[in-house]
Amino acid sequence: MIRVVCTGSQRVEVVGEASDADSALREAERLSPDVVVLDQSLPGLDGIEVAARLKAALSDVRILLLADDADAQTVFECRRLGVEGIFDKADSVEGMVSAIEAVGEGTRIFTMEQERDAHDQLASMVRRVRHEHRVATSVTPRELDVLRCIVEGLTTRQTATRLGLSERTVESHIAKLYTKLGARTRIQAAIQATKLGLLEETG
Repeated sequence: MIRVVCTGSQRVEVVGEASDADSALREAERLSPDVVVLDQSLPGLDGIEVAARLKAALSDVRILLLADDADAQTVFECRRLGVEGIFDKADSVEGMVSAIEAVGEGTRIFTMEQERDAHDQLASMVRRVRHEHRVATSVTPRELDVLRCIVEGLTTRQTATRLGLSERTVESHIAKLYTKLGARTRIQAAIQATKLGLLEETG
């Protein structure tokens, strides 16, 4: 389709095509094109992963991602990887040609809405990382000991015996862990602790 779309442009020459992710990577490395028009739903690897590999292999390549209503995460990943733009498949054929030409000239073609989505996604990630850091650093060494026992499947009594504590003290530590980890059960506490990397610290 892209070859047909570009036939009317005197500034765009299609030098190669690929039907899946693996062949796209091989052809791009073989041909070293100025611009790669990359379908997000290309069979094989995810389009974002293909873009990452292309940018790593060909530092000068410019990428235009074809997407169906790209979400905030897609936009953020494209900006992070240095992809030059996203083109909505629902837009006009003429618009695609113009987008390819603009990317070929070194212009980034993200819309204001896409730029806002990327910024919001980054802000959300920063907030989440800060929250996780606060949680991880708020767990005390003794609470980590109790958490390890929870992960091992020990009962409150067994945990108390192992750590030389009273059962009431163990229950108090567990209650504090639930609050800090946002958990209601031992399983939830273990899962959240794994996500935060706390179990590695207790290892």
